[in-house]
Amino acid sequence: MDEIARRRAWERNRRPKLETDLRKFWKDYLLGRDGSIGFELMTACDPYGALMTNQIERLQLSAGDRVLDLGCGTGALANTVLHSSDAPDHVSIVGVDHVAEALVRARLRAGWPSPQRKTSTAWAAADLDIVEGRLNVPLASASFDSVLASLFLSYIERPLAVLSEAYRLLRPGGRFVVSSLLKDADFSRLYSESLAELRATDATVQLPELRGLSLDSVARNFLNDAAKILDLEATGAFIFWEPQELSDLLLQAGFTDISHSITFGYPGQAVVVSASKPS
Repeated sequence: MDEIARRRAWERNRRPKLETDLRKFWKDYLLGRDGSIGFELMTACDPYGALMTNQIERLQLSAGDRVLDLGCGTGALANTVLHSSDAPDHVSIVGVDHVAEALVRARLRAGWPSPQRKTSTAWAAADLDIVEGRLNVPLASASFDSVLASLFLSYIERPLAVLSEAYRLLRPGGRFVVSSLLKDADFSRLYSESLAELRATDATVQLPELRGLSLDSVARNFLNDAAKILDLEATGAFIFWEPQELSDLLLQAGFTDISHSITFGYPGQAVVVSASKPS
């Protein structure tokens, strides 16, 4: 297996790199090419719900916790907690992303009526090293009880730097949860299952943005952008990890009590790894 991995890495390096404006790409992916709806098509469906539930369980939230959502996109973590009737009281969630327009939508969605009004949210734009430059998360050290990096670490230039930053931001004993698509993930299967689910229900209940829009047209644009993620993974621009590889990265960053599970569809297409910062 080591020899196969070595040859695949050599092949990726041999192929010409795709020229991609990653900031524009992530904006289109998260918000939709026309700004109507994007990644929410996935977050509204059962496979993603199972992924987020798994991550929240691993965060081990308690009343009064401060939670940091790195690469929060349009605020799926906050939206899930806000609509959970059994969430602990007075949880504070801070979402950070480099796509400012995604944060606008996250703030809007967090303001929708929900059962959990004791949860507070805040949003901050920061360069998370998606493209280049120095990592910059302008938050105080040891100021969070838990940190989540959901389907985010694969898309940055220096993943170990982000893990070190998450370590800095956690209080001693705090929990860190990170997820990644598996190598050779079958995203088309996830897409097909999610689209079938949306067609079988009134999708506008969870996604009011769909009112007056063609679900098939919006979904087709989203699939085209999602497929580009796999193209960029194939060229080596993005990196997906197997469970042990991701666990080893967390160990290298100083985390302990590392464990993982596979989720996101059936069979699972993503690994979720949780760990702790030593007390």
